Amino acid sequence: MMEIKIRVIKERIDYTGKEIRSNWALERFGVSGDSVVVFRGGMDVSEMVDIEDIINKKTIKGSDVLHFIVEHFDIQPPNLMVGYLRQRLLCSVVKELLERESDTGIDTGTERIERLGDDLFVGGRKLSVSIATVSPGSIKIHLGLNISTEGTPEDIDTSGLSDITRDDPLDFGRLVAEKYSKELADIYHDISKSRPI
Repeated sequence: MMEIKIRVIKERIDYTGKEIRSNWALERFGVSGDSVVVFRGGMDVSEMVDIEDIINKKTIKGSDVLHFIVEHFDIQPPNLMVGYLRQRLLCSVVKELLERESDTGIDTGTERIERLGDDLFVGGRKLSVSIATVSPGSIKIHLGLNISTEGTPEDIDTSGLSDITRDDPLDFGRLVAEKYSKELADIYHDISKSRPI
């Protein structure tokens, strides 16, 4: 069975893009192997992965963001397609948990939560930023969810978790990480019991 280590970090960490490099969780927190690290902090991405964002000189920032750094070593060599599929699974998990009013205490009113690719929107306003990439040894994913809209780019209509949930962001982050981990464990279980034809 696939084991994913989950770490929820209490200290504030600002995301710059460097945190998506290989073995960041090991170097910073001593977490080896497949992992999801959840933390809260600002975001001002100086080291971008998305070439279109670089060409378009896009600004990716926010003053208060819930961050997920995911790293997987199980696919060798690392496969970018698998990385993007897992990124979308992670985004789908967030959407599902936000829509579970009974689990999260959320009140979205009449505003719809929508996933378009790897982007999440609440009432048409952008909630998330995300990227997937590969290093020589691992698949890496970053997902950032605005907690507030403070400090987000002025040319983008954004939303924040504080507008739609009363939960502590780090508690919500743990829920997301645990459900994502369970989804992948279930997939591995299904693989192990499927007979080739």
